[in-house]
Amino acid sequence: MALVKGQIYSSWDDFLAAMQHYMDTTYQPFVKQSSQLASKSNEKLKPGSAPFPEEEALKYCLYEFRCTHRGKYKGTGNGMKIVRSFKEGCPARVYASVDKAMKKIVVRSLVDEHNHPIGPHLYSQYPKQRLLSKEQESEILELCKHKLPTKVLRDHVREHYGKNVHLSDIRNLKFRGRKVENRKSQEHIEVPIAVDSPSLFIAVHAGAGIHSRDNESMYRAACKTACEQAMLILRERKSALEAVTAAVASLEDSECTNAGLGSNLTMDGTVECDASVMDGKSLYFGAVGALSGVKNPVTVAHKLAEEQKLGPLPFGRVRPSILVGDGARNFCKDCGIIVENNLVTKASFKTYNRYKRKCQQPETSGTWMKKLRPDLEHNGTDHTYLKSSGDVSIEKNLVQDTVGAVCVDHEGNVAAASSSGGIWLKHSGRIGPAAMYGAGCWAQNQVSKLKAGVAAVTSGCGEHLVQTLLAKTCCDSVRASSTDFSSSVASVFQNDFLGSEFLQRVGEKFGGALILKTKSHESGREVELSWIHSTASMCIALMDGSKKSPVGFMSRLEGNTSPGHSYTMGGHVTTCYEMDVMTDPATEENVVEVKDLLSGQSTDEQQVEETVYITI
Repeated sequence: MALVKGQIYSSWDDFLAAMQHYMDTTYQPFVKQSSQLASKSNEKLKPGSAPFPEEEALKYCLYEFRCTHRGKYKGTGNGMKIVRSFKEGCPARVYASVDKAMKKIVVRSLVDEHNHPIGPHLYSQYPKQRLLSKEQESEILELCKHKLPTKVLRDHVREHYGKNVHLSDIRNLKFRGRKVENRKSQEHIEVPIAVDSPSLFIAVHAGAGIHSRDNESMYRAACKTACEQAMLILRERKSALEAVTAAVASLEDSECTNAGLGSNLTMDGTVECDASVMDGKSLYFGAVGALSGVKNPVTVAHKLAEEQKLGPLPFGRVRPSILVGDGARNFCKDCGIIVENNLVTKASFKTYNRYKRKCQQPETSGTWMKKLRPDLEHNGTDHTYLKSSGDVSIEKNLVQDTVGAVCVDHEGNVAAASSSGGIWLKHSGRIGPAAMYGAGCWAQNQVSKLKAGVAAVTSGCGEHLVQTLLAKTCCDSVRASSTDFSSSVASVFQNDFLGSEFLQRVGEKFGGALILKTKSHESGREVELSWIHSTASMCIALMDGSKKSPVGFMSRLEGNTSPGHSYTMGGHVTTCYEMDVMTDPATEENVVEVKDLLSGQSTDEQQVEETVYITI
């Protein structure tokens, strides 16, 4: 029988069975939001009120189910008392309560309209749908003794139990079974601290904007090189802050990125770069803005962050965290950093002259902007996204593709770094999000079981990122969210960027973010990565310490989706048991789980095992 408003049931068991059948047939991912015992409600009844029946079949007085994407609690206070408010997500809900007169359960409310896609494939991916019973787990563990391949076991579960389990689910089950056997035999598993531990993790991006398909391999190669440089640092057991600095410095050295060498030129024909770093352990932030003549501005930002650890200057003066223009150049000279580098390449100078001529043409018809866009779409060295909007200023229609990196080191510390040459033909002295606190990068270590470590870097239209403080907003949302990681990332991007009240007068909102979440616990450490962007493309590479080489790919908006209005997202998870590398005594192999949760991109490495495509 279908679940409808006004439906009557004799017991809660009947209602819950009908609810499960309703979810399985309509593919709606409901979870229990709240319930209340009849006995507890009767204790609080006002005098003269009829009590709720307390027999076993009606021991609850109400049940409420909400969509798994129902929303999140957001902190609203800074005092000792925790103050939280609920931020509404998906409105779908089912509410049932006991009718005292009839002594029956009545469905009081049923809202089945969701604000996100639903369907059989997505429904089968939710963790609840992949859970096995104790009997089923025992049968699989018995089959494991025959050393059957993981894929064979997965197919067996799908065929006989109807559970859409992943390969990672089977591996996790096998590992738990081995741990139980080891406890029974009182065998001790040694946990060596290895320099090639999967708990080391680095991810970089080369910007959210338009990337030429012809030059896609060049962008991927630059990102992969950056990952390799950072991993060398991490394997020497150096800090996450040093690793992200090395990764971004590598991207700055590449002429194909809009950072450091080959950056976009100002109206005056010069290169002025912005860069910032943030250390999740100390929470120190360092940034430089409108800095010219320095090949790797991110190293200057790193120097500013490190010097803050030395304490105040003489006479109690506070050490600076942000320096711009001539002040930043003078700081570089004092630190022995070369400031006379020529960062203008032939390609950037050629593009500058072409755009400068366009700007000097009369803007009566508004068609010059339309002619400019094909150049950008087919020139891999251009780092901008333009739209045709008539006689508007060029600066409003140029979107910078800032580069960035996020990282986890061997101690679980996180860090983030960002760098950019700014938008084409910008005014000299303009400061972009890569140099602004909370806009371009953010990082905070894990402080408790409920407060995970987070790091984020952003890219896109600088003014949009600054107005929404996108990096900090993403991290705050992920830390405070009670939903899964991917849902919280999608929610904050949809609500706090595309739907931001600060951008309500903006037609097209171009942005992207690379967000990392790490959580350490007694059995190991999990690192989750998510990327999301409303631009046409975003180049990404990632690597964990157990791998010999990184994976690089280009994420693109698919189909007829409109940049600036729609977004695409993906994700990756690395799970390391016992913090670093745990050795399986039976196979003498490292027990490590690496899986892609949400990925709509092709890579130049081996294909991932499980893929879900999310484009909204």
